[in-house]
Formats: sequence, C-alpha cells, structure tokens
Amino acid sequence: MTFGEKLQELRKARGWSQEELAGQIHVSRQALSKWESGGAVPDTENIIALSRLFGVTTDYLLLDEVRDTGQAAPRAAWPKPRRYLLAAAIVGAVGVAAVRFIWAAVAAAMIGEFTSVDMDLIWAEDMVGASVAPVLQRYTLLSVLNTVFMVLLAAGGIGTIFYYPILRLWEKYGKRGE
Repeated sequence: MTFGEKLQELRKARGWSQEELAGQIHVSRQALSKWESGGAVPDTENIIALSRLFGVTTDYLLLDEVRDTGQAAPRAAWPKPRRYLLAAAIVGAVGVAAVRFIWAAVAAAMIGEFTSVDMDLIWAEDMVGASVAPVLQRYTLLSVLNTVFMVLLAAGGIGTIFYYPILRLWEKYGKRGE
C-alpha cells in the first residue's frame, strides 16, 4: 500500500473531505490531492503532522511494509520518579545544610559581637549604665531571622516535592499550542 493510499484510507475512515484534512494540517486541498494520487510527497513537517493527527507512526505512513521488531517503541527519556526523588532529596539536604551553615555563621557573628561585653555588664554586681534591653533586642532579631529562614527552607522543600509533577503536567499539556 502506497503513502497516498494509506493517507486516503485514514482520511476516509474519519469521514473527512480533502478540504477538511488540508485545513487541519494547513496545506492546500490541491497539495493533499497530489499526495493521495502519488503525484507528490509531503515534507517532513507535514508527515509528522499527519502521523500525530491520525495516531499512526511515520513508518506506517512512509513504508510499504512495517517491520515488527518485537520491541515496544522507546518511551520518552524522563527520569524515573524514584531516581528523581533521590536526587531532589540530596539537593534539598545540601541546600538545608548550606543555609543552616550560613545562618550559624551569621548568628555566631552577631552573638559574638555583644556576648562578651554585654553579658559581663548585665551580670556584673554593679551595672554601670548597662541595660538588658539591647541584649533582648538582638536575641529577638535572631529569633525572627531564624523563623524567616525556616519558612524559606520549608517553601523550598515543598517546591522541590511538587517540581516533578508540575514539570510532567507542563510537558503533557503545556505544548498544545505548538
């Protein structure tokens, strides 16, 4: 069976006229008529468009005989979910460790700045002009910064967990306009 015969058979099986099919793949009716009669062969883009439209392989359209290799067609090269989740967990753990390390360095610098002087003054027997207020303000600031970092880490972890399914949905539905 030739390409033209297969194309005509697929078109008629769906009950489409040449004009309807030509409109769906954005070619003229005359071009489609030439393809069906064997007077011309479509370019690669149109062959791919036809195979997608009819749900057949390009081999089926182009070859007189389709050889059965006994193997299923290879699937899209997506990472397996378990491998992806392992990679995401490793990246997340490294990210958490890095942020905690940076946070520890910032906190140590802030605490070291006032602890040695202020604490001696606070707990001295005669507090000459010293107050507990600056120390409490600094600890409050550290507490707020710690809370902000924890919220950011949680958001990053949640984002990592949902990244893979969102990516799969985008691949499935996001390219419809192309």
